[in-house]
Amino acid sequence: MSSVRVYFRSAPGVLNIWQVVLCFALVITLMADHYGSEARYDLRLDELLLLMASFAFFVSTLLMLVGVLMGTLDLQYSPIYRLSYVMASFTYLPCTVAFVIGEVGSSHGVDTFLSMALAVATSFMFVGSTLVVYQPFICPVVAA
Repeated sequence: MSSVRVYFRSAPGVLNIWQVVLCFALVITLMADHYGSEARYDLRLDELLLLMASFAFFVSTLLMLVGVLMGTLDLQYSPIYRLSYVMASFTYLPCTVAFVIGEVGSSHGVDTFLSMALAVATSFMFVGSTLVVYQPFICPVVAA
C-alpha cells in the first residue's frame, strides 16, 4: 500500500489521475454537444476521431490506474506505460489539431471552447506523461 501512496504523489501518478478525469470529461462533452434535435449524433470526421481516441485512452488509462491500485501492475516507468503514452501522444496530437482547426471557424460558443480546451489539456497531459515516463534529467526518480 505504501508504494501506491508514493505513486499517487509522484508526477506520473498525478498525471494518470488527471488523464482519466480529462478524457472522461472530453468524451461527455463531445457526446453531449453533438446530439442533434432529431435524436441522432451529428459528428464531423475530426470530432469522431477525437471521440474515439478519447474513449480508447480513457479506458486504457483507467485500466492502468486500476492495475496500480490492485498492485498487479508495475508502477512507474514500465514498458506498458511507455508504450501507452507514446501511442496516446502520437494519436492525440493530430486528432486535437484537426479538431481545433475544424472548430475555430464555427460559432457554437462556450461548448465549443470547453471541448477545445479539454482536448488541448488532455493532449498536453499525454505528452507530459510521455516525457516524464522516459525520465528526463529534469524529473529525477524518487526512491520509495
